[in-house]
Amino acid sequence: ALKLLHDYDDESLIEVLALENLVDRYEDKLGTYMVKLTGRELREEEYKTVSIWLQNIADLERISDHTVHIAYSAQEMHNKKIRFSEYAWAELDVYISALTKLIDMAFSALNNDDLKLAVQVEPLEDVIDRLNDELQARHISRVTCGKCTLELGFIFVDFTTSLERIADHCSNIAVSIIEIHANGLNT
Repeated sequence: ALKLLHDYDDESLIEVLALENLVDRYEDKLGTYMVKLTGRELREEEYKTVSIWLQNIADLERISDHTVHIAYSAQEMHNKKIRFSEYAWAELDVYISALTKLIDMAFSALNNDDLKLAVQVEPLEDVIDRLNDELQARHISRVTCGKCTLELGFIFVDFTTSLERIADHCSNIAVSIIEIHANGLNT
């Protein structure tokens, strides 16, 4: 989806939508299976683990939803033949780099059940929250000063909000790993 912002094409948008549809189907199948597990006789620890994994599945699906929002923002910009300024792109490149690192950390922690890596996710997510606020404030300033259009301002805010929400879901995933390792204690 991020690639579409710089190099939009309809085929890539269709691919993003198809992948999101696949994620929806996986969420349905895995969620249904997990709910069936909760109907069985489970130890308290197992029940908590299943509950945490149900939340992880929901977070992964929401990440997928936000990528669709990003793709649609790219499509809107392409269709209207509008682009962010060089200043906006420079800021977005920093933001996207930080988010990509966060996603890699969260997914690696999940795939490898890596507690040490999971603990590192939340501090970076806090940085992303502050970065999001700063970038949105700077962009509003550019709109106010006439260096950017109101239309692009709305797209910019929608785009950065989607990025920030992806970071939130990555944080949720990392916290779930910490919870599992802490025997399901509330974080």
